[in-house]
Formats: sequence, structure tokens, C-alpha cells
Amino acid sequence: MFVQAGLLLILMLSQARQFQLVGETDRTANLRLQWAQIESIDRRFVDYTDIDFNGGFAFKKVPEGIYKITVGGAGIREQQRTIEVRPAFADARGRVAVKIEIKDGALAKDRLKVGVTSLSVSPKAIDEMRRAYDAKGDVEKARRHLQRAIEISPNFDEALNNLGTYYYRDGRFETAANLFQRALNANPNSFVAQVNLGGALVSLGEYERALVENFKALEMRPGDSLAEAQTGQALFHLNHYDEAMQHLQKAKQIDPMSFTLPGIFIAQIRQIQGDTEGAIAEYREFLKVHPGHPSSKFAETQLSILESR
Repeated sequence: MFVQAGLLLILMLSQARQFQLVGETDRTANLRLQWAQIESIDRRFVDYTDIDFNGGFAFKKVPEGIYKITVGGAGIREQQRTIEVRPAFADARGRVAVKIEIKDGALAKDRLKVGVTSLSVSPKAIDEMRRAYDAKGDVEKARRHLQRAIEISPNFDEALNNLGTYYYRDGRFETAANLFQRALNANPNSFVAQVNLGGALVSLGEYERALVENFKALEMRPGDSLAEAQTGQALFHLNHYDEAMQHLQKAKQIDPMSFTLPGIFIAQIRQIQGDTEGAIAEYREFLKVHPGHPSSKFAETQLSILESR
């Protein structure tokens, strides 16, 4: 009856149509953002661009799909949001707009910490990782460069983490978890490796361990949407519904269009707890916020069942 989704949903979406994504950063803190990255959930499309002095950025020829938008700068904690690029969100000229608010406290103190083993990374390994970034969606080419980087410097935490994400998206969760763990061994301060390990463990069904690792991620970055969602998912599968609800609602508040779909899990919890009206409201909100989403059929089916009672 219920969706048994892992953290990162591998959504193979139609890429026939292309759009322009226009971004704006609302600098409520006195911070200078420098770059923006767009990455599809299945990582078949990756691109980078600079953020101008006024906080604007743009990407052209973006295929229809679901994306993570990440912005950052020197010494600034990356801010990440989910956006759906599809006709329902585009204007008449095919432009999809996204606005990312940067709050006070975004200075990334944890980014200033590195692991001791990470300091010995060879310049050749760094060059291979840069080539992997330059592959921009060519999965096999990027994977080869990352593997070379790790062969040169086995404790290169960033390359280990990035390679792990490719294995994750291939559904090879155990291999991904091992790579994320190796990245953490090399640099215990790597938040991305920590949160990715938590996600891989959710997908492996190791919910007790996943809960431990996701709590560690929340200690590193309280209020991070991805860590909140993964913690909520682990608690959901452990049948700790009230606690799960708290984390899932936080994730949804931080990133309303989150690709982790906290609203679907919240609706399921309300169903389990017998709150039919609450579940109906949650499914309706999901359909309103995510028109045309691949999970819309599931939400519509559940809504139909609940409304017929």
C-alpha cells in the first residue's frame, strides 16, 4: 500500500523538452555567493555557472526533470534546493525561475576542517577529479576519472564521495556505502560523505545504523533538509511515527519541493495513525506542489481510496 522509497529517488525522466532556468539568490546575510550547480537526480545532466554580483545565475538547455540546485562560495556553506523543470513550472518562453534564500549563519565553519589524510592528496588526483566535473553528465567518463583519482590518492575523500554517488544512482548501495565510509575515514568532518552514508544505509534497509549516521549528520549541520528527511525515513521504517513526523515536517519546510518527498511519508504516517483528513490534505498538497511528478499517480490513487471511504 505504501511507498517504500529510499532517500535518493532514481527518476528516469523524459528529456525531450528543454528549458532555461533563471536563478536568484536573496542575500539576507552579508555573504558573497560565487557559483551555482544544477544536477539531475539521476545525474545525467550536470552543469555549473558563476553567480553575478547581484546574486543572479542562469542555465540554458535544461532537459525536463527533477534537479538539485546548489549555490556556494568561499567559506560559505552550500545551500541546496530541489526544483522541478517541466511545463507546469515554465512561463510562455520556457523559463523556470528559482529563488534561494541565504540565511544568517550560513558561514560554513565545518568546511574549514579537513582530514589529516586528505592533506596528502596528489595534484594529479585533483586534476582527475576536475576532469570528472568537466564531464558534465557523461556518467562513464566521470566515473573513470574518479577511479583514477582514487588510484593515485586512495584517501581522497571528495573523489571517494563523488564516486559513491554514481554507484548509489546505479542501485549499488552497498558499494556506495563503503565508498562513503572510506571518505569519512579520510575526513571525519566531511558532511557530504556523512549524509550520503546515511542515505545509502536507508536504501539498504539498515535503519538502525542509518538513524545513527543521520543523527551525526544533523549534529554537523542542524536543520539540513536532506539529513532531516533521511532521519525521518529511518524513523518511519522503524515505526517511530511521531518522531519521524517531526523530522519530515522540518525537511518539507526547509525544501518544499524536496526530491526526498517528505510529504508522501507524512501522508502515509497520517494514514497509519488513522488521520484520514490529514492524509487527504497532505496528498492534495503534494499534487498541487508537484504537478506532473512521477509519484503523482501514487498520490492520486491513495487520495481516491481515502475519499471513497
